[in-house]
Amino acid sequence: MSRVNKYRAWFVETQTMYSWEDLINRIGISESIFIETELWKPMQYTGLKDKNGAEIYDGDIAQYIYKGLSYVGIIIMRYGSWVLDHRMTNKEFNQGILHLYHHRDIVEVIGDIHQNPELLKK
Repeated sequence: MSRVNKYRAWFVETQTMYSWEDLINRIGISESIFIETELWKPMQYTGLKDKNGAEIYDGDIAQYIYKGLSYVGIIIMRYGSWVLDHRMTNKEFNQGILHLYHHRDIVEVIGDIHQNPELLKK
């Protein structure tokens, strides 16, 4: 069983995030693969949902708590797997990648790299 690629996209010119439905119905995107340009920054759906049921996309900023400490990072594709990479925000923690498939039940999406970059500076 295959999954259809789904995206949302950041339109740089207007600083607006468009849902997959908007991209298809309002913008006219009909391709199953959406290519990044200077104006469009696509964010692919991982096929996973966070602990609150929110869809998780490439470029989302997410957090989880482990042993009382909060870890914040970016959702990326690494080594063929979707991960939460928090190495840049938690330099003292050398195991800075959390695999989403096995840990999505503890991860919470709190923003994305385009609309909330300040979340990575905490």
